[in-house]
Amino acid sequence: MLWNDSTITMLQSGLDALNMEQKLILHNLANADTPGFKAKSVEFQDILANTRRGKNGAYHLQATVYEDNNPMRPDENTVDPDKESLALYENYVQQLAMYNKIGDQFSNLRYAFNQFTK
Repeated sequence: MLWNDSTITMLQSGLDALNMEQKLILHNLANADTPGFKAKSVEFQDILANTRRGKNGAYHLQATVYEDNNPMRPDENTVDPDKESLALYENYVQQLAMYNKIGDQFSNLRYAFNQFTK
């Protein structure tokens, strides 16, 4: 079935991960002036490893969130707005690539269906 296709499932999981990362980056930026706030980051290596091994079925998000304990300022805030802005842009570019890849998958399916119905 189309919706159980491993490529689509993997891309959906990738978008879910990027969405989670984007929310975390925006949360960090929103708290850039909050005294004592500790910036957080998230990693998804386990998902990428499972995908490379070609496991079938659902790809579940297994996120690990890290807290930065190296204060950037005297008020113990650890948010680096420049670093977070760059990470937000990188996240945006990755999301665009994922959406394009999903669009390509549907274009391929559309082409195959059109060839079959001729």
